[in-house]
Amino acid sequence: MFTLSFLQDTHQAGYDAGFADGLRAAEDIANAEFEAARAVVHSAAGGDRHPFWDALNVDPVNDPWAEVAERLEEARETHRRAVHDSLRGGAA
Repeated sequence: MFTLSFLQDTHQAGYDAGFADGLRAAEDIANAEFEAARAVVHSAAGGDRHPFWDALNVDPVNDPWAEVAERLEEARETHRRAVHDSLRGGAA
């Protein structure tokens, strides 16, 4: 669905300026990819919720993007810790 360069550009830009600004900052992405990414975000408004957002308890249309980015970062850090703990043989 998305190219690797699109994901890398938006990932880095997302950390720098928030997800919405990140999509706009990746100027080298194709229009179709931008529209597809925007459609994923706006699909939540029509009740077509994506399980990814539901698992994080995030409403990507109505929540402030800074809050969305913070929850994504918390989820990433929780996952990183879980992997680290499992490699060490469980939580200390």
